[in-house]
Amino acid sequence: MHCRELIEVAVTLAERSDVLVACHPRLSERHLQQYWVAARGLLNSWGTSIRRCVEQMESTDYVSDALWLKWTPTLEEILLSEIQTRVWACLLEECDRRAGLHEYSPVGTSIFSGHLDLRRRILAILLRGRQLAAYPVWRLNRTRVSVETWTDLLLASLQVGTHVERYGFDRHRLEQPELPPMPSTTTHETSALLRLAVVRAAARMDFEFLGEVDTERQDMHRATHAAIIGAWCPAHFRETGPLAPAWQMRLMGLADDTQGMLELWAGADESTAEPDTDRIMRRFTI
Repeated sequence: MHCRELIEVAVTLAERSDVLVACHPRLSERHLQQYWVAARGLLNSWGTSIRRCVEQMESTDYVSDALWLKWTPTLEEILLSEIQTRVWACLLEECDRRAGLHEYSPVGTSIFSGHLDLRRRILAILLRGRQLAAYPVWRLNRTRVSVETWTDLLLASLQVGTHVERYGFDRHRLEQPELPPMPSTTTHETSALLRLAVVRAAARMDFEFLGEVDTERQDMHRATHAAIIGAWCPAHFRETGPLAPAWQMRLMGLADDTQGMLELWAGADESTAEPDTDRIMRRFTI
């Protein structure tokens, strides 16, 4: 499992948030419980890793590049997983709001709070390396900035109430997301879908440099993904259901992205000589 796969469910939720929340106000309690158990397992595993990381860094006067490289993949995994946690928690609160309940949001808030504590500890680790020009430190900080940007872009695309601000990073970015312009000939619905197709493709490229998820946590990640999809009707996600192999999901997603880009370019205004692809993609470059 590549780290970039950790954002797939979050992007899918953003793509279909209006349909999911409107058609399925009541979620599967069994799958919500499965999500909480798997997510708590991840938080506990990450917490142990961060504690060991801090202990090793504090045991020496100089933190070597080798030590940074040892722990950077785990810290990046934690940061990247936060995108899904925030988007999911936001949607759970919206489901409660529409149904007049207080059943789902506590599940999302519990995991979100745990992730916030992990994020605080990672930022403290980053401060230890602020005077170093080491590549691992730069890379970890780049991942942090990318995660914040993509989280806000996905949250901004959700069809939810004003509470979205509680789960984002930059209020201005939430209110005025830097999304690519769409041709004037597209409908509002088509325009939104094309934007998210571009967001999905650009996010994959932005996190391409990351590595594999630790094998000990891959099953827990898959369990959270399956639980989130299972909480709603799986038919709204993929015809193959939530248990489709990861390689198959990636292939289908890449085909969707390619089709979206082709429709975007083909539908450009005739008054424009040619869509500026570089300009579109630069909007997503950090």
